[in-house]
Amino acid sequence: MSGRAGEIPMEGLIALGADWISGHGKYFPIVRSTMCIISTLASSVLIYMLSKSRVRFSCTYHRLLLAMSIADISYSLSGIHFNTVAPKDVSYMVWNAQGSQATCNFNGFLLSFGGPGACLYSCSINIFYLFKIKFNKSDGYISKKVEPFLHGFPILYCLMCLVTRIIFNGFNVGLSGSCHSLTYNPPHCIGYNDGEIREGFEIPCGRGNSSDGVRIFNYVTRLFYLLAPLVIVTVSMLMIYRAVLVQERKIRRYGSGSTNVSSMRQSNNSGGEFEENERHSALSMISITLRRLASTSENNVNSRAVMHRALAYALSYLLSWIWPVIYAILDLLGAWPNLFTAPTWQVVFLYFWYVFNGLQGVFTLLVYIHPKVMSIKRSSVEHISWLGAFRQAFMLGLGVATTPANRGNNLAARPAPDEIMDPTPPPT
Repeated sequence: MSGRAGEIPMEGLIALGADWISGHGKYFPIVRSTMCIISTLASSVLIYMLSKSRVRFSCTYHRLLLAMSIADISYSLSGIHFNTVAPKDVSYMVWNAQGSQATCNFNGFLLSFGGPGACLYSCSINIFYLFKIKFNKSDGYISKKVEPFLHGFPILYCLMCLVTRIIFNGFNVGLSGSCHSLTYNPPHCIGYNDGEIREGFEIPCGRGNSSDGVRIFNYVTRLFYLLAPLVIVTVSMLMIYRAVLVQERKIRRYGSGSTNVSSMRQSNNSGGEFEENERHSALSMISITLRRLASTSENNVNSRAVMHRALAYALSYLLSWIWPVIYAILDLLGAWPNLFTAPTWQVVFLYFWYVFNGLQGVFTLLVYIHPKVMSIKRSSVEHISWLGAFRQAFMLGLGVATTPANRGNNLAARPAPDEIMDPTPPPT
């Protein structure tokens, strides 16, 4: 089977990938795997903190975080392999390739479940906050009417991606070392037809080359889980922000009206005496108005705090997933250069991608723990640094008291605003 037209000899294949393997082709997977290890640990810590929290998994917010953390662990595990899962057939162009098609299939399984799952659960969390703030729905309503869809759609979508890729052999290694490619067409397959196996190799060329309809379907599903969350997260955050502004304007008008009522009562009182029951009625109305104003103001503070947390989750999603979104668009337009001849901007872009995309679990953990850090900063009698507050909040989240004084300090362990809004008692 040697000497075919266009076939690249083995010496040529080794020379083709030599510079790549000794350069960025080696550093990219090291950076990616390191970030994924950190993210896996962060998501695991978050799940443990949720299990130790006041409400544990009895509220919708914590259940969504649990599911997103599981998806992130799956996605991160697909990237911690340092390219060892890549088949040996491509060792001439993929650094540290020591695996087989079986290890590649397992890597692709984790990637195809965790990637769409992490993206779509980011949407679910923003939709959860949208129903909380914009539509002012109760916890029971969200739990019964909305939450099944917030879990059901991501899970069903991931299963659909997995089934189609398994059926049509859609787990194939790419130049990055991960098995995310729909088709298998490495340089050593040049000159060979689909299904043929070059001498000295094991995987048939053209693996995954299905009909045009299947390829279009796979591209559409990939673009959907990358682009749809971007649109949903952006639109939902704009709607949440507008809802909070409208609520604040109503509170300002309500406060002004209550002040006018009080002034009117006082001016009428100065002109003559009211009956005893009228005075009591006026005082009661003023007292009720002031209580309602204080209660509404407190709710507004909580709403703004929850809005800030929702915005933080949206930003963590954007930091993590804007890079593959840009890549998918450029790849669809045919504007993504070949990595063997990658320009400087592409190399820099990929380093940003591997760093930020691999740290989604860290971002989620930081957003979750931030209200506890702020609580410790505000309640500290002595001035405490941000690092010290973070350390105390982290240890308290793990259920460990950092100092004897903290063991009885319930202030630092106060529930976050969204837990106040979802006050389901923990199971006994």
